[in-house]
Amino acid sequence: MALRRAGKGYVLGVNATQPFNAWIGKPEVAGTAEEIAKGLDPSAWQRLSAGEGTKGPRLYDWAYLELADLDAEQYGGSATGTWTRGLLIRRNLANGKCAYFTTWCPVGTTIETLVAVEGQRWVIEVVFPQMTKTNLLTTRGGGQGVTDLDIGVRDDHPVDEEQHELAALFEARPGQAALHPLSERLQ
Repeated sequence: MALRRAGKGYVLGVNATQPFNAWIGKPEVAGTAEEIAKGLDPSAWQRLSAGEGTKGPRLYDWAYLELADLDAEQYGGSATGTWTRGLLIRRNLANGKCAYFTTWCPVGTTIETLVAVEGQRWVIEVVFPQMTKTNLLTTRGGGQGVTDLDIGVRDDHPVDEEQHELAALFEARPGQAALHPLSERLQ
């Protein structure tokens, strides 16, 4: 609610047990995020990239449900017009595990835009912590060695390319650590 009052849109991760329901002219949906995901028709899913990873596009299946259209001005923020409250679901291609996100965005925001916003999380959770850690990056020869990286990814699905090729996130000259260009997208 604080983000709504500040006039900010969001894509925020939630637990599988988070309850959702639709109202105000939207198709009927009610239950936990997990129950809703399990009940979706196969045609509700789209394969989209959450952005570039170390091995190319980070592909997942995604579903998006608009749950309610609301007047943003009622929250007292700078946002005006009609905004949509929704549920975004990401399904891992390898194991079928899902992650769930509550959304708040202007009416007409596409699933592709919401996926791109959620995809920034990888950069923030994997690259940004490395910008704040010291003495964790060691270089050998051409600077390809990465040691002692404790990455805490707060999500309920396994991290794929982040844990297997972290060295590719970094480029360095001997004795000097430098961050991968992905970090340049952080503001």
